[in-house]
Amino acid sequence: MKRMENRNVLLLIVILSCANTAVYGLPYMKGQFYDIMLEALRLNHTQLSTLFSIYGFVSLGAYLLGGILADMASLKKIMCAALMVSGAMHMYAVTIPGYYSLCVIFALLAFTSVMAFYPASMKILSGLRLHNGNGMVFGIYVALINVVGILVVSGGLLVLRNVNDSIFVFQTVSGLYGMMHFVVLLLLILFFKEENTEHREKSGFINMEMLTYVLRDFRVWGIVGIVFFNYMLQSILTYVIPYFSQVYRMNEETILVISIFRVNIITILASPLAGKIADKCGSAVSLIEYTFILTVIFGIVLLGSLFFAIPIGAAVAVVLIITVAATAGKSMNMVTISEMGIPEELKGTVIGVVAFLGYSPDAFFYSIAGGLLDQCQLTGYKIIFGIFLLCAVMGTFICRRLRAGTMRSKML
Repeated sequence: MKRMENRNVLLLIVILSCANTAVYGLPYMKGQFYDIMLEALRLNHTQLSTLFSIYGFVSLGAYLLGGILADMASLKKIMCAALMVSGAMHMYAVTIPGYYSLCVIFALLAFTSVMAFYPASMKILSGLRLHNGNGMVFGIYVALINVVGILVVSGGLLVLRNVNDSIFVFQTVSGLYGMMHFVVLLLLILFFKEENTEHREKSGFINMEMLTYVLRDFRVWGIVGIVFFNYMLQSILTYVIPYFSQVYRMNEETILVISIFRVNIITILASPLAGKIADKCGSAVSLIEYTFILTVIFGIVLLGSLFFAIPIGAAVAVVLIITVAATAGKSMNMVTISEMGIPEELKGTVIGVVAFLGYSPDAFFYSIAGGLLDQCQLTGYKIIFGIFLLCAVMGTFICRRLRAGTMRSKML
């Protein structure tokens, strides 16, 4: 990708971050509005978790197909189509459709966000440089996603405090996400100037030799492991909302304030800092390894809180520290692809392979976790937080092996 001025890079980052917030609006509302979604949509834990699993299951194939698509078609056209369809689905959700209609909506949103938008946007971002580094590009991108997200969520909190109606809160937030799609669509059409795509559109699908090259690279599999275990940590952190509600008896408003801080504000602060550190030390993998180690330490305390009584303030502090570490690591996941020196014509496919396997917890984890909480209650939290600790340990191990393997390959 042609090198752009810092001002143009920042403008493109702003547009893409707003688009990301929009297309992932409904599927990721669970991070702040889990209990509200349960009540507004008239679902139980298993049904709501099944919606997330449908989204994740469809996403599995969509990631891989989307990565290939990003290597052969116009990135601008792909993203514009995604915004149009996703925006329509978010506006339909405002009508509070039935459970089976919601299943269809979540399946379609997997195609728009995962197959269309995600690989295309990641390929664009991986080719950008800000102050001669790629870490800050992703750090600012992730932070801006949450700046925009916190504005939408704050609107939901304001409605909750004044109306205290879960259905109206859900309709307001979903409607805001829906309208955002069409505003961003216009900005993308006006300000994103894509390079000539004729050579990509003529080249067709990636050939099997190139795909084999990607799949045989040990670094690709190392990054798959990093993304997988980091994403498992993020998925499990979703359940700190019902954890605080059921174990510590927090009220809904307090939980929402903590969720805004955990999901949005921490990300706004941690992601650019992680990008700056990664650019400074020259290795996103090293940074991610330290975030896994920190998560192991405080993950032990989190699991212990279910066996030994600890003050509610301490429990909240532990969750927030873990969130800082996990968020910093996650924001640098795709920077590791830039570190590998993958050719531009293969980046979309690599992104697709990494996302296909790395984000696979979406396809199975939420149904398992929802069932555990419905059937086992407190024991379910013990199992879920035990898995959390195991994932942090495995992530640390993979980072260390990937760094060692990369160093050996450079010496040969």
